Amino acid sequence: MEEMSHRERLVVSLRHEEPDRVPVDFGSMGSTGITALAYAQLRKYLGINDGKIRVYDTGQQLAEPEKSVLDLFGVDVIDLRRSLSPAAPDGEKWKKWILRDGTVCEAPPGFNPQPDGEGGYVIRDRAGNVVSRMPKDGFYFDSVWHPLEKMKSPSDADQIDWDGMKISEERLRALERKAVYLEKNTDYAIHFHG
Repeated sequence: MEEMSHRERLVVSLRHEEPDRVPVDFGSMGSTGITALAYAQLRKYLGINDGKIRVYDTGQQLAEPEKSVLDLFGVDVIDLRRSLSPAAPDGEKWKKWILRDGTVCEAPPGFNPQPDGEGGYVIRDRAGNVVSRMPKDGFYFDSVWHPLEKMKSPSDADQIDWDGMKISEERLRALERKAVYLEKNTDYAIHFHG
């Protein structure tokens, strides 16, 4: 059987047909990802000293696998929101974040955890509510608040900042541009989860 492209391999598999090999997914979504702490150790084990560790899923503290790792493991599926190569240019400025073991990495610009006074961190919404928390020895941020938890009647929903939860038209257009770019410039299967 002739070797298939990454995208062909996944499409054939989704049709319940036999591809040239089993498709591999490593990091295109949270359930196939790797924590940044484990990824740092994987990089050490593989002898990867250049590049960078980027935490793309800040809640779960998941790392975005670098191209060299994708190639090494024969990964077929990538996340539409990728920022490291191969990725569509997005102009985002990543900032420094330090993992609990002292590993320096990068996090998205909108990731603004605050010390909780007990050695951990909290994340607040636009109204100042603590919405997630990572305790001192934690590995990820737990959701600790839901906007509907204090509702006593349907009219209470009027007090919720629904606009702060929406995906902007600008963000949707940026995702569309990334999808077009990745479809034209790579042969990876492209996955998006909201």
